[in-house]
Amino acid sequence: MNQETPAIRLLLILVPSYFLLGAVGLTLAIPPGYASPVFPAAGLALGCTLWFGRRALPGIWLGSAVLNLSQTVLSGALAPVTPVLVAGVATGATLQAWIGSIMVARQGPAWRDLEREQDVFGFLFRGGSLSCLVSATLGSSVLYGAGVISRAGMADTWWNWYVGDTLGVLVFAPLSLCLLNRDDPLWRERRRRIIMPLLATLILTLLAFHGVSRWEQDQITGRVRTDGAAIAKRIADRLITHREVLASLHHFISATPEFTFRQFEQFTRITLKDNPDIFALSYNDLVTLSERPPFERAMSRLSPLGPYRITERDGRKRLVPAAVRPEYVAVRYIVPLANNQPAVGFDINSEPLRRNAIERARTSGGMAVTAPLTLVQEQKERVGVLELMPVHGDGTSGGSARLLGFAVAVVKVDELIDIATRGMVPAGVRFEVRDPREPRGQNLFYRFAPPEAAGGPSSRTITWRTGLRMGDRDWELSLVASEWYLQQHRSWVPWGVAIAGLSFAALLQTLMLGMTGRTAVFQRQNEALKASEERYQRLFNDSPLPMWLYDADTGRFLMVNGRAVAHYGWPEEEFLRMSRFDLVPPGDLPADVPPERSAECRHLRRDGSVVDVLVSSSPAESGGRPARLEVVQDITQDKRNQAELFRKDQALLQSEKMASIGQLAAGVAHEINNPLGFISSNLRTMAGYMSQLRRYDQFLQNLNSSLPPEARVACTARRRELEVEYLLKDGSDLITESLAGTDRVTKIVRDLMNFSRTDAPVLEPVSLASCLESALTICYNELKYIASIRKEYDDETTVRCHPGQLNQVFLNLLVNAGHAVRPQGEIALRCWHDEHSVYASVSDTGQGIPEELRTRIFEPFFTTKEVGEGTGLGLSISYEIVKKHGGELVVESCEGKGTTFTVRLPRTPSNRT
Repeated sequence: MNQETPAIRLLLILVPSYFLLGAVGLTLAIPPGYASPVFPAAGLALGCTLWFGRRALPGIWLGSAVLNLSQTVLSGALAPVTPVLVAGVATGATLQAWIGSIMVARQGPAWRDLEREQDVFGFLFRGGSLSCLVSATLGSSVLYGAGVISRAGMADTWWNWYVGDTLGVLVFAPLSLCLLNRDDPLWRERRRRIIMPLLATLILTLLAFHGVSRWEQDQITGRVRTDGAAIAKRIADRLITHREVLASLHHFISATPEFTFRQFEQFTRITLKDNPDIFALSYNDLVTLSERPPFERAMSRLSPLGPYRITERDGRKRLVPAAVRPEYVAVRYIVPLANNQPAVGFDINSEPLRRNAIERARTSGGMAVTAPLTLVQEQKERVGVLELMPVHGDGTSGGSARLLGFAVAVVKVDELIDIATRGMVPAGVRFEVRDPREPRGQNLFYRFAPPEAAGGPSSRTITWRTGLRMGDRDWELSLVASEWYLQQHRSWVPWGVAIAGLSFAALLQTLMLGMTGRTAVFQRQNEALKASEERYQRLFNDSPLPMWLYDADTGRFLMVNGRAVAHYGWPEEEFLRMSRFDLVPPGDLPADVPPERSAECRHLRRDGSVVDVLVSSSPAESGGRPARLEVVQDITQDKRNQAELFRKDQALLQSEKMASIGQLAAGVAHEINNPLGFISSNLRTMAGYMSQLRRYDQFLQNLNSSLPPEARVACTARRRELEVEYLLKDGSDLITESLAGTDRVTKIVRDLMNFSRTDAPVLEPVSLASCLESALTICYNELKYIASIRKEYDDETTVRCHPGQLNQVFLNLLVNAGHAVRPQGEIALRCWHDEHSVYASVSDTGQGIPEELRTRIFEPFFTTKEVGEGTGLGLSISYEIVKKHGGELVVESCEGKGTTFTVRLPRTPSNRT
């Protein structure tokens, strides 16, 4: 696009471009943050505003609005305040680009070329560090005003936002100008030199960021899983306790079928005291219609409440005599009686939920649990369940004996879970317990949602589920780690890796912009010197008049006429007297000088001359003195000095460009290695601590054997309650798994550092197998899904070489092999040696290379891949690198079976390397 692009076309291009770059940046956001460590769209916005002026602002606003609206829709967070949020954030992004362009424009026209490092730094400081305060401040204020973020989280959001926008401008604003300014030769050269190293830097940074982020996400997910498992175990233990309570009541009733209310109350008193989540315990008789009258008379004599009748609730929830039906399951006794008097005589078979549980208990002969229901004993609505265990005539819980009734426990589920999880729920975690077999809206037993964990599940939360067995029903525990929980448990390692890598990319870009700018300046100076030299040569070779050069070393004048040179002994003082005049005005020239020669004198004038050129007639014609005088600059020495400076700068540019990617990889690996070191060290220290704790626990167990029986039982119970054995075992397992993970990351970092080694001026002894392994580590994430790797390494493949260059060769071969075996295949890596050489080969099981193309595969820019998938330079560069090492790169291929590339290097390196 040029600066005269129509407004509509500009809008149609800018909106999707801003949206795509913004979406890429937001994918790097680490939950629970709302900002990314880099936001490329900010750099695009500044570059387009500088290039197109105010015409770009509507496109920036619309692109930002579409981006944020789509993110809100995808996250399911649409709300009435959403339009205000979207408009506020879009306005901040637009103001930032406009203010940044104004601040950069005040620097002068230097931003159009950015030829000097100080121009680049000024551009990035004004357009990035200063102007990015706008969007971060306005955007975080809008989020806070809408209640999306809290006051405590506003500072963190502002900082993340500012850093993301600033890095986006530092990296992508110059890149945007590079892509927009398509006609300028300087920017065309920059596109050729800068884009590929910068993309490589960004890719390595993103790979490192992704790896560390995934590691951190796995750590947090594991922590959530551990916390959820602990909560589920405590609830499950509580459910087991309830089963034991009901089984105990069942045995009591079976052993004493003619028990009195006082006996029932005495037996259950301690149980109710120890289990406050059990609202009531009762025994319900199974009474047929014919048994109902005598049963009601017998219970009236035994009941402490006097007259007894079997009741049910009518449509208005009032207790009324039970209707005629074949069977009743009526409450005989219930404790505590004070709060449950209306329940005495109540027929639980009269309600569908309870009747369903009764039928299941009769069928299975074991404990059955109702679906969630409102307890009839409560004055307020409260969700609970009934646990029923059948009692038969022979004292068993099954068989063919006559069913006498049911031992029933009325359980307050909310209090059950409160007791089980008291002090166990980490801050920022919410969880629910539901009966998944019941309809949504009627299956909720319990919900725990502290203020800091409010809100529903989203892409910025972690959800974990497990099942809980309650009698013959399966409950579901659903635990959600909120954004607040993730915020408290996340580390800054991924952000540190991203910021370090992106900052390096920005510095690399600044350096390369400055170097290419200086190169352009030298080229312009060189072109000017060439033009002057051409005019100088034309003056000597084409002038019809003789020319005189003064030789300061010999004190002689040299006359040049065409290609003939003669020496004349002009006095030096006479020459100095004549050369006092910087320019001979036309009026001071002799009358016989033609007008065209006067114009030539003015055209050839250069100030600050080193050697003066005298244009005159011959000495004989002028009586021994020059008749006409011109003063012209001798550019020979200046040209030599400029050429030497240009050569040195070109050498420096090439050296720094070759080292840039290696420096980036080494820097990123170093940034990862530092936190990884102390993480590994801390884990090993924790392993030692766990070992000491286990020895101390064994000492306590040995000491426990000498205690009195009561104390020994209490200590054992306390140890079981605290789950000491489980904690020691699980803690040791967690530390062992974490150490295995850190060892794996350490290997990756080591291979990355090996891959990034810049070539030293001297050769280094390196194993070809280690070079293959380093290259494989870099591209393994791409190959592992499409190829199986087979290795066959010789231990004696060490050769003196430049390892960084060989790493690049093997990386190119591995990437090509991966493309060849898609969608699935095998890649074989092999190293061997003989008396004079060492070898390394990369083989694939792809389709092979046609015979007519094999002679061209090492040609620059030749590729068999689709347009846009390859540059055609990888094999050409690899071929040249191997050739410079005195070796050869050969290919063997069979159509339909695969291809093998073999690198042969001599044991004695070539002098060409």
